[in-house]
Amino acid sequence: MMKENWSVWRTTNIPKGKYELISLEQNWNEVKLIFDDEKTKIEVIYKEEILAFRSCDESDRWKTIDTILAEKGGDFFKNKLLFKVENSEFKQWYIQENFNIRNETEFEHHVFVALNDIIDVLALHEPIIQITLI
Repeated sequence: MMKENWSVWRTTNIPKGKYELISLEQNWNEVKLIFDDEKTKIEVIYKEEILAFRSCDESDRWKTIDTILAEKGGDFFKNKLLFKVENSEFKQWYIQENFNIRNETEFEHHVFVALNDIIDVLALHEPIIQITLI
């Protein structure tokens, strides 16, 4: 497998900040993530079906973080929230688990990196993003 390629996603829409995950909610209609940095509230809403998601404390992803910072530089994650991953190991895991029912071009790997949490989402469509000043 090729090396993962992380890139910052939608930086022009989301104000830079030190975001905390406030809420992660899944129900039959949507998956909603809420972040804030005491100045701005970011709601990320997946109304369409998502394929999979995982949520980890950032300290449980040190290998990934270390690899990306070594490649992209020490400020890569600083004050940023949204990222996309190409050549994703998570996508490859999903494809293998479902016996190749979907191929890699059918969906995207979105990652939300907050101060204490990392949330990965495999989605068929981009989410709705709502920004509110607090």
